[in-house]
Amino acid sequence: MRGINPFRKNDGKWLEDLLEVTHRAYLDKGIAKIEKVAPPIKWIGGEGKSKGIVALRNPFLDYIGTTRGRMICMEAKSTETESLRLLADGGVTKRQWEALVNWERAGAMCGLVWGFMGSRELKFLAMQTMKDRLADGSQTMKWAMAEDIAQGEGFVLNDWLLNMRDAYNYPGIEKIELRAS
Repeated sequence: MRGINPFRKNDGKWLEDLLEVTHRAYLDKGIAKIEKVAPPIKWIGGEGKSKGIVALRNPFLDYIGTTRGRMICMEAKSTETESLRLLADGGVTKRQWEALVNWERAGAMCGLVWGFMGSRELKFLAMQTMKDRLADGSQTMKWAMAEDIAQGEGFVLNDWLLNMRDAYNYPGIEKIELRAS
C-alpha cells in the first residue's frame, strides 16, 4: 500500500481509501453497491445559530450494501498490531458484534475487513471464524487466522467480496475483471 505514512496516527483513513476504490469497481461492474455509513450528527444551537455538531452513535456497521439481491454488512478495522480484540474497545466492540450477529440472523452476509498497518495487505474475517474463536474462549484474533483477500485487476487491490461469497456459499459474485461490460 503506497502512501501509508508510518508516522501518521491510525485513524483508519488509509483503509477507507482502499475500500472506496474496490467499492467503486464493484459498482462500475454491476457486481454490488456498497457505501460507507457516516455516523448521524446532531446540530447544537438555536434559532439558526449553530454552536456545534455532536456525532451520535452509529446504529449501523461501517459499510452496508447489496449484491445480487442480498444485503451486505461489513465492519472495517485498522490496527497497528497483528491482533484484533473481539468484544472490546479498540477492536470489535460489543455493540458492533451484536450488530453483525443481528444483521446476519436477519439474512445479511456479514464480515470484517482488517487492515494491519505493518503489512501491505488486508485480510478478511468471516463471521464463523470469529464465532469459533469466541466459542473457544478467546477474544483475540491473530493476523495469521484471518483469510487472505484475492487481488482484483487494475486498481482493485482487495477483492474482499469473494471472501464473503465463499463464507456464505452465495453464487453469482465473480472476481472483478477488466473486460467490457
